[in-house]
Amino acid sequence: LYEDALHHNCVFVGMDEHGVAKHAHLRSTSSSGKVFRINVDGSEAKHSFHKDGTDCSLYVFEAPIDLLSHITLYPAGWLEHSYVACCRGRHAPRRGLQAACRGRGTFASEPFL
Repeated sequence: LYEDALHHNCVFVGMDEHGVAKHAHLRSTSSSGKVFRINVDGSEAKHSFHKDGTDCSLYVFEAPIDLLSHITLYPAGWLEHSYVACCRGRHAPRRGLQAACRGRGTFASEPFL
């Protein structure tokens, strides 16, 4: 997460498993004018803003700001849980959740949303 120097927008960056930026979602911070939320051209939806955890909990949000708000309001266990913001994409990334949950119930292996 960083601030765009030119327009002072929030930029939420999604990384791949190697820590390489693959997705960027912009959100305006202006209190006047029209609010906007866009994905930067060329962003890969499967690498949207997320946080991988170690347990089988997956919390899915529409936008990164919602994800961060949830963690702020409900901090208990946040390091263990997985979170993803779909950023208006068609599906959310699954990353290591399937391996972490192996043998502990069902897991949707197809993209969703």
